[in-house]
Amino acid sequence: MNENGVIISAKEMYTALQEVSKSLQRIEGRLDKLEGRIEAAQQASERSQKALESVDERSREALNKAEDALDLAKKIEDQIIWMWRIVGGAIATGAIGALFYFAQQSIGG
Repeated sequence: MNENGVIISAKEMYTALQEVSKSLQRIEGRLDKLEGRIEAAQQASERSQKALESVDERSREALNKAEDALDLAKKIEDQIIWMWRIVGGAIATGAIGALFYFAQQSIGG
């Protein structure tokens, strides 16, 4: 039974299997670490997304408040303009009334 080929003893096969087993354990360990990192990255991504949504919501609220404040400022500005028109009209009316009064006084009234 002398065939051409390689003869591997049981001890050599056992040693080779042990090396393969150790390599497999190292690969599994690395894979576990990689899975942990992937999970941590996914969690960080989810936290970032939630934070971004929160910031987006707050910025919309701030924009709405700023627009409301601008509308209020425009209304107040319009009211101030009308107030000055009324004050100017009252002064003009008072001046005209005073002119008529002094004109009557000078005519002899």
